[in-house]
Amino acid sequence: MALVMTDDRNYAAIASAIRSKNGYAGTYTPNLMANAIYALSVSGATVLNAGDAIAMGELSEARFCSASYIRSSAFMSYAGLAVADFPLCTNIGMYAFAACSSLSEVNFPACVSIDVDAFLQCTSLSEASFPSCVTVGSSAFANCSRMTSVDFPLCVAIGQHAFYGCSSLSEIAMPSCEYVGFSAFSGCTRLASISLPQCTSIAGYAFMRCSALSLAYIPLCETIGQNAFAYCGLTSIAAPACVVVSQSAFTGCDSLEAASMPLCETIGGYGFYGCSSLSSVHLPSCTFVDYYAFAHCQNLSYARLPAIQTIGSSAFLNCSTLMTLDLQDVGSVPALSSTNAFGGTPIYSTSTTTGAFGRIIVPSSLYGSFVSASVWSTFSARMVSS
Repeated sequence: MALVMTDDRNYAAIASAIRSKNGYAGTYTPNLMANAIYALSVSGATVLNAGDAIAMGELSEARFCSASYIRSSAFMSYAGLAVADFPLCTNIGMYAFAACSSLSEVNFPACVSIDVDAFLQCTSLSEASFPSCVTVGSSAFANCSRMTSVDFPLCVAIGQHAFYGCSSLSEIAMPSCEYVGFSAFSGCTRLASISLPQCTSIAGYAFMRCSALSLAYIPLCETIGQNAFAYCGLTSIAAPACVVVSQSAFTGCDSLEAASMPLCETIGGYGFYGCSSLSSVHLPSCTFVDYYAFAHCQNLSYARLPAIQTIGSSAFLNCSTLMTLDLQDVGSVPALSSTNAFGGTPIYSTSTTTGAFGRIIVPSSLYGSFVSASVWSTFSARMVSS
């Protein structure tokens, strides 16, 4: 017989049957169960009052029509719990349903906040729809390996590791999300696309190793964190509001062919390292390209940096097809950390297999300054004036 914990009077007969089955004396009313769940926020004891406990493995459904808060660890490790129905619950505490390995159906239409690890390792949960939820805590749904879709239309913040390791997740709907936390979707290997039209910040490792991710719509994102999209399957990235691309943000995105970031000012170290399909870059606002930023982008043939002020060490190392570095619109000679910035490129090489050498296009007004500048003077034979 399925054991149901509820405060709905329609289930009074079921409640009485549970009491009879387990040999308890007295009347087992739905109100007692309602009081028990409310007691969680006061005493922090167990889900049921003393003497009312049901073996964790036996409870299969929890249905509470009036409960507004579920305290931390309330149903943690209830291995047989399959249904959680709390239509008026507004807050779900940390670990509330963690490790409920049979949980497959949840209903929380009024919930506005999901705390840390609330549904951690609920391995039977295939979808999560929380129409009123505003914040999702750290690791709230981490390692829910059967989760295929999530729908959070009002959510503005996703905590770190929130959906980490949800290896079946293929679809997310978060049109109001403004912030995606550290490693929030890392390891979601079936996630094919994301649309975050209101997101302004994506933290480090947020989508790292989402190997099926080919499309990311992030029109308002200003900051892309360290390793945020590293080793993803992106074919293009358009981030028209992005100002900062942090270290290793797109490292290893070997399918990335185009990146449009007209407002980007900083490309961190290893930012696009190993993006072997990237053929050209035009960063009209970029002032700083850090070490190894475009290293090993073997198909990169053209780079235009009209606002550049600093190029870091090994920034274009082993870009073996880089034929043109276009600096014709710079206002001054940028700082160049070392000649190795262009190591292994046709710009630096003294000989090439094709006999063709790369070129650096500089403003005619600054040609003399470039050919006499420290480090840059090494490439004087490759410079042409615009």
